[in-house]
Amino acid sequence: MGLDSLGDVGVAGILVVLILREVFGYMSKTQAQEAEVSVAEDPASDAHARIEDAVAALASTSAQMATILCRTDGSGAPMVYTPSSLTAAIEGLARNVDRLTEKVERIA
Repeated sequence: MGLDSLGDVGVAGILVVLILREVFGYMSKTQAQEAEVSVAEDPASDAHARIEDAVAALASTSAQMATILCRTDGSGAPMVYTPSSLTAAIEGLARNVDRLTEKVERIA
């Protein structure tokens, strides 16, 4: 493993950590909210609201990540190297999120 591949691993590692942080944050928030749900409330509408909140949080985090990844220095060179395989993986992830959003909207 050369030094060139360490940059790829670093970017991928940061991406994985950010995604896992959002997933675990959503899961802990969901578990805390489930403990507070009373029997009289409609759990379907509550679940829908929680999913919308999680999607909004993910969109915000994705926008912050995009801002960081698109920065350039004074000469116009990118501050963060993005290999083409990462770009393809993120595009695939975006397509999957879009499909998931459509399915959730059909359920609601």
